[in-house]
Amino acid sequence: MRRAIAASLLALTATACAGGPGLGPPPAAMPRPAVATMPALPQASEPLDGVIGARADELLAALGQPRIDLVEGDVRKLQFAAPQCVLDVYLYPSSAGAAPVAAYAEARARADGGAVASEDCLAALRSAGQ
Repeated sequence: MRRAIAASLLALTATACAGGPGLGPPPAAMPRPAVATMPALPQASEPLDGVIGARADELLAALGQPRIDLVEGDVRKLQFAAPQCVLDVYLYPSSAGAAPVAAYAEARARADGGAVASEDCLAALRSAGQ
């Protein structure tokens, strides 16, 4: 009986080493994914004079110290706060190795997050920063 079990195990082992059914040739090399490109960003609902297209140092000079300065990979978020509103500005590099510039900005009321005119918030931030 031991010989029968040993012979069965030997046969199974030989089948497994031979590739067995369902195992084909090794898969071809996986194609490399394309380099991710920056998705199209929504534009601010209102033009923000001096914000969109500005570098971080220009925003800091115009609006003062941000409440939040967050960097994640190539993206930088600056959040500026005035007593009545908050302005979030997102900076992205336009190409690999380029300095990030403001590509999107959004203003909201500080108290409840409701709608606020972007230009009014920007004016409040400029006067608070001086």
